[in-house]
Amino acid sequence: MSIISNSLLLKHEFGNIKTHYYSDKLFIYTDCRNIYIQENGVACKKVNLVGRWWHYMAINRFIARLFRSDQYNIMPVLNMRLIYVIRDGVVYQLSIDSVSNVKSIGKLPFRGIMHNSHCILPNGHIIFGYYGNVTNHGNLFLFIIDPFSQTMFQSEVLKDIKGKHIHSIRWDSISKTIWICTGDMDSECYIIILNESLEILEILGDGSQSYRTCDFIFQKDSVIWAMDSPLEQSYIVKYNRKTGGLTYLMKINGPGWHTVKVGDYYYLSIIFEPGFGVKVLGPQILISSDAEKWELYKGYTKDWLPSIFKFGVCEIGTSDGVHFYINHQANLGKDGVSEIYGLNVMDY
Repeated sequence: MSIISNSLLLKHEFGNIKTHYYSDKLFIYTDCRNIYIQENGVACKKVNLVGRWWHYMAINRFIARLFRSDQYNIMPVLNMRLIYVIRDGVVYQLSIDSVSNVKSIGKLPFRGIMHNSHCILPNGHIIFGYYGNVTNHGNLFLFIIDPFSQTMFQSEVLKDIKGKHIHSIRWDSISKTIWICTGDMDSECYIIILNESLEILEILGDGSQSYRTCDFIFQKDSVIWAMDSPLEQSYIVKYNRKTGGLTYLMKINGPGWHTVKVGDYYYLSIIFEPGFGVKVLGPQILISSDAEKWELYKGYTKDWLPSIFKFGVCEIGTSDGVHFYINHQANLGKDGVSEIYGLNVMDY
């Protein structure tokens, strides 16, 4: 076993919740009806935010998965003690200090976005993209939350780009630009680069699956991403900032979703969904020290329920670069489990 396979130690394991933020000082998690906020290990504050009426029927994991009752998007703005929440197509604002003060700041033409696919820009604004299922021109709206005015507005800068939806948005601190990735089918997969004024600087790609991704690893001379394609063989792809060329570094066993860095290592989640490009029986988490050569860190098996009850997914994330969490969906023996890991200090 590689030494990097022991880089994290399991600290906590919870059932029937989803972690959205974890550090030594703050823990934010949800179940099918509530948001929980725990500070400094003391008693939780609970915010009842059910959403649609049918979530009251989510009395077990089967129903919760069918109705997507466990789906919340949590977007904290900690320096302002605010949390923005997307639940069933409504954007809410709540205060960490006064959780009873919950207000709606706008509605969306879709239910929610991928886990942690939003981005907090240097000016403090939160930006996320349209994540619906209608493929045509004019639907790829950007939504921007201004926590200073506590309002949300919409940008149509991508209105001429054909695509099904926006997978995620990331800030590249090296080039000081905003990177947006779209999908899903051929002719819909692009990487769009914006400046801070939300003006298009460049559009990368030819619409093919090579440019279908959900996350980026930004480096000085290159950008690395994992292809998110169940339709064909996915690769770890390296983009040369100077030439614009692509290098296919290695094959992976399915669509790559989330990428995070904890300590000295990168982690990548590979999901399980039906398709020619999926080579394993369940999701995987890969690990790398340089983002180019990856090895298996953890592997799971998709349970027996059909895809209408969700794909096999490991949602991974880090809030502080020290802790690492996994939210399991439809994984055999792990469905609905949220695991919190911390750095193994013996490795550092």
